[in-house]
Amino acid sequence: MVPSLSSSLTSVESMPILELERRCRHHGWLAERLFEVTGRWTATAQPPDVRVVLAAVSTDLARHATEWAQRTPDLSGYRSETDEDLASHPRSGAVAALADSGPTPLALEALHDLLTDWIEELAAWNNSIDARLDGPTARLIARLLDDLGRLRIALTPTSSS
Repeated sequence: MVPSLSSSLTSVESMPILELERRCRHHGWLAERLFEVTGRWTATAQPPDVRVVLAAVSTDLARHATEWAQRTPDLSGYRSETDEDLASHPRSGAVAALADSGPTPLALEALHDLLTDWIEELAAWNNSIDARLDGPTARLIARLLDDLGRLRIALTPTSSS
């Protein structure tokens, strides 16, 4: 006998829509801010091979911000937070510090560390998602984890720095 779909989903809880919206907005905010920082750094980074890496990072982060915006549920009038609340994002201090600096080796290492923390957060979320209930989010996170992992490797500090 084949189990019914309803019985196979009884132990799985879906994420409340307001929480999904909040998380998507936070990740979109982070991608957009880091895109802005790395895009600005691209023009002045030395040596030139660092510019190439930063250009790739910036381009991918711009795409990530767009993908998060597309995935964010439209809850106009029901938002659980305002745009000002995004400024209190747990990583807002680290992003502000990066924005205030240039593409120094120390700042690039801080960006690497920020990406590492972000990957860990996304991986934890990805592990909690049931793709049967939220396939679009599960696929987006899996794709972005691959991208961020590649970007983090490209930004890995070398011993010669």
